[in-house]
Amino acid sequence: MILPACSTTILPLLFKLVYSLAFPSIQIQSESDFSIIRKIPTPAGFYRIAYPSHSFASWLENIPLKKNDTVFLYNGRPKSNQTAQYAVLDIPIGNKDLQQFADAVMRLRAMWLHEEGRDTKIHFENNVGKSYRFTLPYSKLKFD
Repeated sequence: MILPACSTTILPLLFKLVYSLAFPSIQIQSESDFSIIRKIPTPAGFYRIAYPSHSFASWLENIPLKKNDTVFLYNGRPKSNQTAQYAVLDIPIGNKDLQQFADAVMRLRAMWLHEEGRDTKIHFENNVGKSYRFTLPYSKLKFD
């Protein structure tokens, strides 16, 4: 994660437009310069926090990135607005239109818990308190 010198945690949102407007001194480099989120340079006055190796934050920083920043939809077509992202996570998205903003964050958290062998901790509640739990015996194939 990237933090300003005297601030609280900022979620690592990687939007090319916002990033380039907020930090014009950082030049966007070639498509293949960054293999993981942690390798994206920090703006002047910001620094990275070192997180424990098995923490969710550390896992997020080490998610592989695609070699280019083109976003594709679930149906394989490029998204119409290609100026909103700085980098693209290299994770499977499936072939159904199932993920929106919050869904993607919940999926990342569930992927981390699954990789940590903590499937029973995969649990989310909706805005009215209904509980959704990941139930075994799902395999990684079924999970993705």
